[in-house]
Amino acid sequence: MMVRYTSDAFAVRPAGLLTKASWAGPASAALLVGVWPGNLQMALDATARARRGGGRPRDLALAAGAWARMPLRIPMIRAALPARRAG
Repeated sequence: MMVRYTSDAFAVRPAGLLTKASWAGPASAALLVGVWPGNLQMALDATARARRGGGRPRDLALAAGAWARMPLRIPMIRAALPARRAG
């Protein structure tokens, strides 16, 4: 589970922040778009677990956090794309 939480923090960094190469922005954006289905599956699984568990606070918090991540991916993708133009 720790890998999943830290992957977002490092998704933009390798290509988008450490290099100004023309491929950096599109590569970072592609990575972020590529893991989006995994985030959706995580949110669906967390919701199913919360429903099965009778609404325990921990399960509800995990489901809410998983769903909250989904729209936050869009600004991350938009931030990654301009790295190409900055180079």
